[in-house]
Parts: sequence; C-alpha cells; structure tokens
Amino acid sequence: MIITHVSNSHVRIFLSISILMELHDDNPNDATLFVTDVIELEELSCLKDRLVNLDELNYLAKRMENFFGNEDFQFYKAMKLEHFTELKDLINLSFILDKYSLIQDVSNMGKIGREYLLNRDDCIPAHGENDPRYAVIGRKLLQSGAGIFTEHGLLFPDRSRPFEELYNGKTFPPYLYDQCLLIGEIEYEGNTEFVYLPDDDMVIRKALKRIGAESVDNSSAKHKPQV
Repeated sequence: MIITHVSNSHVRIFLSISILMELHDDNPNDATLFVTDVIELEELSCLKDRLVNLDELNYLAKRMENFFGNEDFQFYKAMKLEHFTELKDLINLSFILDKYSLIQDVSNMGKIGREYLLNRDDCIPAHGENDPRYAVIGRKLLQSGAGIFTEHGLLFPDRSRPFEELYNGKTFPPYLYDQCLLIGEIEYEGNTEFVYLPDDDMVIRKALKRIGAESVDNSSAKHKPQV
C-alpha cells in the first residue's frame, strides 16, 4: 500500500491507495487503482473502497483548481443533489456549473438577479448595477420555489437544460491547464484526443490508447490553435 495525493493550490485530494498489481501485469500504462480511504476533501468520500482511474482523478483535480468564487460550493452541492459518485459525472459536472446557481445572500433582490445572470450567462454588463430588471429577476427566482436549501445558500438547478456530457468516459475534452508550445489533436476511427506538447511519452501513449490507436503513425494528427 502507498499513500499518494493529487495536490494543487485550490484543492487537495489525499487518498490511501492499494495498487492491485495484477491489473498492471499485462499493461504497465494501466492507471486503475483501488482507493482504501479518502483522508481529505470528504466531499469525494464516494471514491472510497472503489477502483478509480488516476488519469480521470488528475483531470478532475485540474478542473477543480480553476474553480472561481463559490464554484467549489456549487460543485459539491450539485454533486450531492444529483447523487453523482462516478468520476465521469464529476468531470462533466465541472463543465456545466452554470446549470446550478448558488445564491448565498438573499437580502438584496438586485444582487440575486445579477449573480444569477452572471452564473447562467457567464457575463453581465460592466455598468448598470442599479438596473431595476435585476431586482425583478431576483424576486422572480426566489418566488419560483425552485431553490434548494444548503448550508452554503440556495441552490437553483436549471431543470430545463439537459445534463451535457463533454466527457464520454473514454477521451478527455480539450482543457489547457498549463502553458504549452503546441496543442496536438489526434484522431483515429472517429475518436479524438488532445495532447499538450511538449509532454511525457507515457502521456501520449495513454492518449493513443484511449482512442484505440497503436501509434501516431496510424492515426491522424494536427495542430489545434490555442484560444
């Protein structure tokens, strides 16, 4: 048994992990591990006593590091509301937090309206804080009865929107976490993976494995512009 962790400036996920060596005998690139305990970040205690994919866990940790404002609370409360326990669902949830608005201060109708629109639309006009339409939106939101009480405020899930799955459980969506010189897009038989160069050979081999390609030579690779 070893103790390992995924750590960054925003989130620390400490796991006590037993490596099932028989899972790796025929494939040294297999990242499947068994979690025997979650030492910190109890919100992810659903991973305890389960097999997890370390690549998925690392990807989720990178997504969580870039949470801004109260997005961490949004994530945990939406996760609890939807009863999500699979890393696939948690990764997808991290991309659609705008579907779940968390209102922590209900004392000002205008502020409620602004925060709701900012979360839903990702932007609001820089000026016009006193626009009366915000108070109308805030009051309508509270009167809808759709708010779910949590210890961090009222959570308003948008049930009119379907749950979008950017991660299909096989190939990861593009996500630029660190600065890189080049983003490579690799395609094989309708599957697409992204690599961020320069990167370790093992990372590239894993990306090829996820799309079913044996090597770059029998797949299609191209440069993806950074945005």
